[in-house]
Amino acid sequence: MAFADAMNAPHRRAGWQAEVVGELARGGDTGRAETLAHAITDRRARARALIAVVEELARRGETDRAQALTRAIPDLWARGHALVPVVEELARRGETERAEALADTIAFRETRDRALFVVAELAAPSDARRLAARLAALGGWYGITGLLEQLAPQGVTAVTDALTACPVTE
Repeated sequence: MAFADAMNAPHRRAGWQAEVVGELARGGDTGRAETLAHAITDRRARARALIAVVEELARRGETDRAQALTRAIPDLWARGHALVPVVEELARRGETERAEALADTIAFRETRDRALFVVAELAAPSDARRLAARLAALGGWYGITGLLEQLAPQGVTAVTDALTACPVTE
């Protein structure tokens, strides 16, 4: 961190600080990484550093702490991006309802859909089908074709056959 602070190029300093924080978090010292992330003065670099800490906390199963830390990220896009690994870990542990509720708090639709897709991939078949239907209703079939194939092999073919069998009236 001292090396990053001593850099002559201030526009690069914050980026290096965020990199150091990320490596520190991945190395296991998430407490110190979080403290250093909060000290970064550049908003974007601070958000990037906090995302790295949140990702590591989620990976380690500290979902409550990770979720709480996302509140320190003022940028809504970055906060949503940070929530995806938390949602994934919750879903992986079988906390589907909590994961879905957390995904629903993500402001940007594309990121929210990505989080819901992760929940659907890890959920029990009944929840996965419900989430797949929800994702199809929100974003169309294109985004869930891979999930549909996992849930119902040949499902894409069946949907295509059903859609092309309908008479077109104009």
